[in-house]
Amino acid sequence: AGLFHDPSIGNPIHITIVRLILLEDEEKDLKITHHADNTLRSFCKWQKSINTKGDAHPQHHDTAILLTRKDLCAAMNHPCETLGLSHVAGMCHPHLSCSVSEDTGLPLAFTVAHELGHSFGIQHDGTGNDCESIGKRPFIMSPQLLYDGGIPLTWSRCSRQYITRFLE
Repeated sequence: AGLFHDPSIGNPIHITIVRLILLEDEEKDLKITHHADNTLRSFCKWQKSINTKGDAHPQHHDTAILLTRKDLCAAMNHPCETLGLSHVAGMCHPHLSCSVSEDTGLPLAFTVAHELGHSFGIQHDGTGNDCESIGKRPFIMSPQLLYDGGIPLTWSRCSRQYITRFLE
């Protein structure tokens, strides 16, 4: 949640966990596989079905995040380099306000922030904008999230603009 309070984002976002569900057994209507697209589709449908109606309910969520140890791949059912997947600007749509992130240890925090960024309407840096990484300083919304623990990741100028527009 600290990444959403970083001054580089320009709009502090407060994240609150309202419910944590630990899946120890398979859920009937939830299919989690290496295929990130299919997993996201299944998870989005499942999370919408269990979400309580009305913002005032204490267990109502605005977005849902699936953390998995499956080695995800965007469009294939075998392991590859995909770390997460979400719908761009899906935050205000109950059936699209969801993401899937591969549990890779400590870097998972950056993957979750990256995917939540997409949910808030933030595009990849360098995709339809001029905010590509400069040298060895990657941004949270870089197309490939390379975190080595040395240089702190921040939000780019473009990410700040995207989220400001989304929140307005």
